[in-house]
Amino acid sequence: MKIYDTNGLEVEQDEVILAGGTHQHDNRYYTETEVDAIKLDDLASPDDNTDLNATTSAHGLLPKLDNVVTNFLNGQGGFSAPAGGYSYTELFSSQHVATLAASGWQDWSLTAIIPEGTIAVEVLMEMIDPYTATEAGVRKNGSSLDRKWQIIYGTTAGDTGASVVQCEVASDRIIEVYDYLGNGDVGYRIIGYWS
Repeated sequence: MKIYDTNGLEVEQDEVILAGGTHQHDNRYYTETEVDAIKLDDLASPDDNTDLNATTSAHGLLPKLDNVVTNFLNGQGGFSAPAGGYSYTELFSSQHVATLAASGWQDWSLTAIIPEGTIAVEVLMEMIDPYTATEAGVRKNGSSLDRKWQIIYGTTAGDTGASVVQCEVASDRIIEVYDYLGNGDVGYRIIGYWS
């Protein structure tokens, strides 16, 4: 049977190399099996150098590098490209407008306006009738957030009070819109979306 010292060097069975390089006979030796069983975290702290780093030709203490500059180590231990960003599509058409005939929060289905996979929309809320001010809102379907804003009608003829807000969209492509008066005084227009 081969015997190894604490540095992994083979020694005679009846002697052990001690820290100063001296040899002494005692029972402190490791068998080949015992050397294989030493856990990494039971060893001394490593030097602060690149000896154990992974490269494209060696695994090191993480998976072997794939040599793709845009890849990153993911949470499952493999290299992958990060998820792509979202693209914005601009819309501005009279067909993407809604008004409410009742006050309060109401559902607005956007399935005819935005494609599946849309994550958010940009909504223009504008005064249609010349009231001094009203309250309007937009939120994700099923949300309990109180996302309402005051919209004030302009004081000069032709001026229109408006607000542009972004709203998260669930997979059902329905958002909730709010009109305080509910008499068609606010128009809601989808002017863009992210997917």
